[in-house]
Amino acid sequence: SQRGSLPRGAEAGALGLREAKEGFAFGATGNRWPWRTSARAVLETAHANLTRAARRVVELAVAAGVTRLEDCCAGDATEEALSRLFAYDAYEEGFTGSSPHTDWGLLTLVVADDVAGGSLEFDDGGAWRKASAPTGALIANAGDFMALAADTASPFHRVVLGPEKRLSLVFFFYPDSQTPIPPATESQRRTLSILKCQAESCSAVRPDTFGALIASKWREVSRS
Repeated sequence: SQRGSLPRGAEAGALGLREAKEGFAFGATGNRWPWRTSARAVLETAHANLTRAARRVVELAVAAGVTRLEDCCAGDATEEALSRLFAYDAYEEGFTGSSPHTDWGLLTLVVADDVAGGSLEFDDGGAWRKASAPTGALIANAGDFMALAADTASPFHRVVLGPEKRLSLVFFFYPDSQTPIPPATESQRRTLSILKCQAESCSAVRPDTFGALIASKWREVSRS
């Protein structure tokens, strides 16, 4: 269910890279909260608001003609949506914040912060470009499932470490767990992280529903 604490070094999106972060994952249900403070209520409210925002984006996509999303999220999508609160360390030689990757899901929303240095960066034709947004704004990007369903891009991105520690709240909206994986082009099979092997070895036969596929992806990036 991907709920609870993420220890430092427990995952990495690419072999050979070490990610200097720890985190806490939570959703609408099934959470294992470590705090007895007001932080819990704030995060629960944030998750609910981000879920509503993501559902609105899906509604707009369907209205714009993305018919593959018409039935994507009427089941357990709300229960499967995931927020992850990351604590990134300050810069340390040999470490990164988050390995270069594309996001597996339907839509990702990142709450922008004002911490100098460490940042979210997107690949722009082979050069890394820092994401820019007002503090408190949402940085939105399509995930791999959206790319497959809507024939659009799932941006390649990374997180770099800065001179100070910082927190980052990231929300991932997924389709229903039983949603079939749309067909992929050869280019998508080469570039989308959800279709690439992120471990030393992977099964040649991939699951054909989103829930089963993403469960296999979590196992691939686990480094514990």
